[in-house]
Amino acid sequence: MTRDRRLGVALVALLLVGASAFGVVSVSAANKTVAGHPDLHASVTDNEFTTGTEATLDLYVQNDGVLTQGGAAEYQERVKTARSTQLSISGGSSPITVHTKQYPAGNIVDGTNGPYSIKLTVPEGTKPGTYYLNVRAQYKYTGAVNYDPEQPEYVDYQQTKTFRVPVVVRDRATFSVVNSTTNAQVNQRGTYNVTVKNTGSEVATNVSPKRPREPTR
Repeated sequence: MTRDRRLGVALVALLLVGASAFGVVSVSAANKTVAGHPDLHASVTDNEFTTGTEATLDLYVQNDGVLTQGGAAEYQERVKTARSTQLSISGGSSPITVHTKQYPAGNIVDGTNGPYSIKLTVPEGTKPGTYYLNVRAQYKYTGAVNYDPEQPEYVDYQQTKTFRVPVVVRDRATFSVVNSTTNAQVNQRGTYNVTVKNTGSEVATNVSPKRPREPTR
């Protein structure tokens, strides 16, 4: 085999190897995947109430979405989002009555979501203390998206998470008359002194006595 012919064969072989290598890179680039999942947490604000009251509790859901494999931004957002989220709320073992038992929260995206207003009643006579409500979140999410150059393929899951959120119950200030004196005579004006005591567990501030109505003549 002449020198020129050997160089020609070698050049053809090099071109074949190069085409094969580029072919592998092309196939690898075609198999693109984004993967991740939502990570939900619940919290409440302004959660202190007195006994014997109807109140609204503001519930927030924080989603710290997890991305395990990045890619196209639109698919990254999808895998971190909890979709079609349904919140179920109950009083658990507490004496608190929850009126908003179901809350359709929809899509819970990455970040803070809410508030979701929960109607509840703290019954009269409830002992002061901290009680916990149960919040169950049921949602769908996409764990992975395989895309490019074909139509995207979604790998979907369903998930349920349960949280406990605190409600602080404080006793209202209640007063009892412990002593009273007067110098008033029948059908006469006079002074009526009353000593009252706060028999509740809540501190009373800015207390003003209510002036009695003048008798009609």
